[in-house]
Amino acid sequence: MNRGSELLLNFPLLLSFKDKDLKHISSGGKVAHKRGYDIRITKKDGVSVLPSSIESYNPTTGECNIWVLADSLVSGKAPEFMLYYSNAAMQMEPANLVWTDKFVSTWHLNKDFTGNGVKKLRATQVGTADADGKISGAKRFNNDNGDFAEYPFYEELNIKDAFTVSAWIYPEQIGRNQVIIGNHGDVPGGYSMYLDKQGSLNASFVNASGKKINLDNVGGAEKLEVGKWHHVAM
Repeated sequence: MNRGSELLLNFPLLLSFKDKDLKHISSGGKVAHKRGYDIRITKKDGVSVLPSSIESYNPTTGECNIWVLADSLVSGKAPEFMLYYSNAAMQMEPANLVWTDKFVSTWHLNKDFTGNGVKKLRATQVGTADADGKISGAKRFNNDNGDFAEYPFYEELNIKDAFTVSAWIYPEQIGRNQVIIGNHGDVPGGYSMYLDKQGSLNASFVNASGKKINLDNVGGAEKLEVGKWHHVAM
C-alpha cells in the first residue's frame, strides 16, 4: 500500500479539541452532561450521526478526546464533521460502535482492563498503576513488581487468519525481554510481540505442533528509546 493513496473505509479517527462552550454548564459552558454524553458528531450534512466513543472529557476546561468512525477517508482531503451538544435529554453515552466490525478487541487502559470490540473482554490484572497516556489515561506495568494483565481463554482471540496487533508503549527500561501482548496459554500455538534485551521489537509464533518460529528484529526493527512513546505493530 502506498502511503497517502488509499481510500479508507470505516476508519476510526481521534478528534482532539477544546472550547469554552464545551465546558459543562456548571463551569459556564453549554454541555448538559458532566461526562459529555450529549456530545454528538455527524457528517457535514448535520443529520447523519456517526458512531463515536468518548476517550476523555474534562467538564471544567471543555477539553475532549473523542473517537469517531469516519465512513470514508480520501487522500488529500480532510473530512468535515458537525458537532452537536447541549441536549439535556441525552443522559447516556452513545452505543460504542467504533470498535466493532473488524476489531476483535481494543484496550485503551484509561479506566480499567475491559476491552471494546465484538465482546467486552475483561482481564485479571496484578499490580499496575494509573499513568498519563499518549492520548488519555494509561496503565503502568512495573517489571520489578511482576505487574501483568491476564485474560482467560477467549475464542475471539484465537485468530486463525491474517491479523494485526498494535499498541502505544512507553519503555522505562531495557535489559530484559518485555512482552507487550501475546496469547500463549493453555492451548497449543500462539503469538507474542515483545521488546528484547536490546530494546528492539520482536515477534514470536508457535504453531499447533509446538514449533517456535522467531522473527527477531522484524524488518530491521529500530531500537526503541527509553522514556518516549512509540507506536508498535505486528
